[in-house]
Amino acid sequence: MSDKQRRHFERLTRVESYGEAHAADFPETSKGGQALARLRELIAHDTLRATTQRARQQATGSRSDGRKDLRAQLVAIAKTAETIGLDHRK
Repeated sequence: MSDKQRRHFERLTRVESYGEAHAADFPETSKGGQALARLRELIAHDTLRATTQRARQQATGSRSDGRKDLRAQLVAIAKTAETIGLDHRK
Protein backbone atom coordinates (compact mmCIF):
# COMPACT_ATOMS: atom_id res chain seq x y z
CA MET A 1 0.00 0.00 0.00
CA SER A 2 1.46 3.34 -1.00
CA ASP A 3 1.66 6.29 1.38
CA LYS A 4 -1.16 8.03 -0.46
CA GLN A 5 -3.41 4.96 -0.20
CA ARG A 6 -2.53 4.51 3.48
CA ARG A 7 -3.38 8.14 4.29
CA HIS A 8 -6.66 7.80 2.38
CA PHE A 9 -7.56 4.66 4.32
CA GLU A 10 -6.64 6.25 7.64
CA ARG A 11 -8.81 9.26 6.81
CA LEU A 12 -11.75 6.98 6.04
CA THR A 13 -11.36 5.15 9.33
CA ARG A 14 -11.19 8.43 11.27
CA VAL A 15 -14.42 9.59 9.64
CA GLU A 16 -16.06 6.24 10.43
CA SER A 17 -14.94 6.53 14.07
CA TYR A 18 -16.41 10.00 14.27
CA GLY A 19 -19.69 8.74 12.81
CA GLU A 20 -19.85 5.93 15.35
CA ALA A 21 -19.05 8.28 18.23
CA HIS A 22 -21.86 10.61 17.13
CA ALA A 23 -24.34 7.99 15.91
CA ALA A 24 -27.30 9.94 17.30
CA ASP A 25 -26.45 12.78 14.91
CA PHE A 26 -26.47 10.46 11.90
CA PRO A 27 -29.66 8.34 11.80
CA GLU A 28 -29.60 5.57 9.20
CA THR A 29 -32.33 7.19 7.13
CA SER A 30 -30.57 10.56 6.88
CA LYS A 31 -28.11 11.49 4.16
CA GLY A 32 -25.31 11.44 6.73
CA GLY A 33 -26.31 7.95 7.88
CA GLN A 34 -26.42 6.72 4.30
CA ALA A 35 -23.02 8.29 3.63
CA LEU A 36 -21.59 6.49 6.67
CA ALA A 37 -23.03 3.20 5.45
CA ARG A 38 -21.37 3.73 2.06
CA LEU A 39 -18.16 4.69 3.86
CA ARG A 40 -18.20 1.40 5.76
CA GLU A 41 -18.53 -0.44 2.44
CA LEU A 42 -15.54 1.47 1.06
CA ILE A 43 -13.46 0.63 4.13
CA ALA A 44 -14.35 -3.06 3.82
CA HIS A 45 -13.42 -2.97 0.12
CA ASP A 46 -10.12 -1.16 0.80
CA THR A 47 -9.26 -3.63 3.56
CA LEU A 48 -9.92 -6.58 1.27
CA ARG A 49 -7.89 -5.02 -1.55
CA ALA A 50 -4.94 -4.26 0.75
CA THR A 51 -4.99 -7.80 2.13
CA THR A 52 -5.07 -9.26 -1.38
CA GLN A 53 -2.24 -6.99 -2.49
CA ARG A 54 -0.08 -8.03 0.48
CA ALA A 55 -0.74 -11.70 -0.29
CA ARG A 56 0.31 -11.18 -3.92
CA GLN A 57 3.49 -9.41 -2.86
CA GLN A 58 4.37 -12.18 -0.43
CA ALA A 59 3.73 -14.83 -3.08
CA THR A 60 5.96 -12.97 -5.54
CA GLY A 61 8.72 -12.80 -2.94
CA SER A 62 8.38 -16.52 -2.26
CA ARG A 63 8.63 -17.35 -5.96
CA SER A 64 11.70 -15.14 -6.29
CA ASP A 65 13.35 -16.85 -3.33
CA GLY A 66 12.43 -20.25 -4.77
CA ARG A 67 14.00 -19.35 -8.12
CA LYS A 68 17.21 -18.22 -6.41
CA ASP A 69 17.39 -21.48 -4.43
CA LEU A 70 16.69 -23.57 -7.53
CA ARG A 71 19.36 -21.72 -9.51
CA ALA A 72 21.93 -22.26 -6.73
CA GLN A 73 21.11 -25.98 -6.70
CA LEU A 74 21.39 -26.25 -10.49
CA VAL A 75 24.77 -24.48 -10.42
CA ALA A 76 25.96 -26.91 -7.74
CA ILE A 77 24.76 -29.88 -9.82
CA ALA A 78 26.48 -28.52 -12.95
CA LYS A 79 29.77 -28.03 -11.08
CA THR A 80 29.53 -31.53 -9.62
CA ALA A 81 28.86 -33.02 -13.06
CA GLU A 82 31.82 -31.11 -14.48
CA THR A 83 34.09 -32.46 -11.75
CA ILE A 84 32.85 -36.03 -12.27
CA GLY A 85 33.41 -35.58 -16.00
CA LEU A 86 37.11 -34.87 -15.37
CA ASP A 87 37.53 -38.36 -13.89
CA HIS A 88 35.93 -40.09 -16.88
CA ARG A 89 37.94 -38.51 -19.72
CA LYS A 90 39.90 -40.84 -21.93
